[in-house]
Amino acid sequence: MAKRCPGRFPILLGVAIGFIAAAPLSSAVAAEAGAKYFAINASRLPTADLPPDATVSTEDTPIAVAFARFSAGAATIDLGFDWQHTRYEFEGIDSRNRDLHRVQFPIWIAAPMGKWQLQSVVAPSIFTSSNVLGDFFNRGSSDDLAVTARVELRGSSAHRPWVIGVAHDRSLGKSETYPVLGFAYEAGDDLALRLTWPDPGLRVRLAERQYGSFRLFPAGSQWHVRTDDFTREFDYRFEAWRSQFNWNVGFANNLSLDLSLGYEFGRSPHFTDRLGARINRDADDQWLFAVGFRWGDAPLPLTHGAHLNR
Repeated sequence: MAKRCPGRFPILLGVAIGFIAAAPLSSAVAAEAGAKYFAINASRLPTADLPPDATVSTEDTPIAVAFARFSAGAATIDLGFDWQHTRYEFEGIDSRNRDLHRVQFPIWIAAPMGKWQLQSVVAPSIFTSSNVLGDFFNRGSSDDLAVTARVELRGSSAHRPWVIGVAHDRSLGKSETYPVLGFAYEAGDDLALRLTWPDPGLRVRLAERQYGSFRLFPAGSQWHVRTDDFTREFDYRFEAWRSQFNWNVGFANNLSLDLSLGYEFGRSPHFTDRLGARINRDADDQWLFAVGFRWGDAPLPLTHGAHLNR
């Protein structure tokens, strides 16, 4: 049985809060206005076959917040909060519907490094089920905790368009470290092109206050789950990729609307049913629909934290 959180997690949380609280007091670090935003998005994947004799449907609701920026010389440090609720509903399998949560506290650091620009994020995280999250300090364990991170070096001019980096997260369906390689090109506010592994993307200005975008990205994750009676625990894993088109329309007061159409493929759930049998199946591909709102200069919230790489 995994160790309960009291004893270690509160200490780490206290250290993090203390560091953040002390940052504005440093002579080298100064608070800045701006870099604040709020975004919410909800996506729905209708019922798809889970061969040979079951079905699965999916709902995702991510919320992304940035609430503070500090400067340290030429570098900037942004602080945020990120939460996503994912619900899987099953038919034909002896398993309850699953409500799973990802809670993250991202810290973004950007800094010039000669002819390169450093873009990085580190996010202490919780990946767990609803029954644990509701009483986390009593029910949670070290198995619910994780850290996701990404570090990228991007060329600071059109003559150096390369993107070189490394990431560690759960987007491939389990905790993995993988390279980030490719190039990026921007033409002001009219065009942004990113051809990188594993998450290429394109954004085009369609008209005044209107943007169209496309993103391909790994959309899997892994959560630590405990049964309703807290007698058993297991890892719930989901592997998938998403291609997603989005139309963003801006309104007054820095508010905008997102409408998305996408396709999820390569879908493979891995979990344990009520009898303790391990389920490892491939689900059919499925279309997805999403709607959301953004306030401020927020990235589009994408499932399982892909938007943290802004």
